[in-house]
Amino acid sequence: MEVCTSTDVFADEPLADLAVDLSQQQNADVAHPVRTLLCCCCGSYTKGRQFHNQDAGFGLGTCCVDFVKARVPDMEQTYGVEGVHYFAPKPPAPPAPMLPDKPRY
Repeated sequence: MEVCTSTDVFADEPLADLAVDLSQQQNADVAHPVRTLLCCCCGSYTKGRQFHNQDAGFGLGTCCVDFVKARVPDMEQTYGVEGVHYFAPKPPAPPAPMLPDKPRY
């Protein structure tokens, strides 16, 4: 049996990406619904989850994420977790109801 001693095998997945995924899974706010919020930066409508450090009904809009990231040293404490509070994916739609087949005469 040949043993691999190369570290190149593990170079494909950056650790930073894994940390973001882990924080999204462990965040309790994932259970809260995605809602329409007002962007706390520009005032436009956006979809996201309420973050405890923002006023009720406000959150960071997708329109302003790049603008704010360059200016705020700690995004997570100020605006929440990316993918949970902003850039929140929409929950999957429920499946369409099954209709009974029409009887054949």
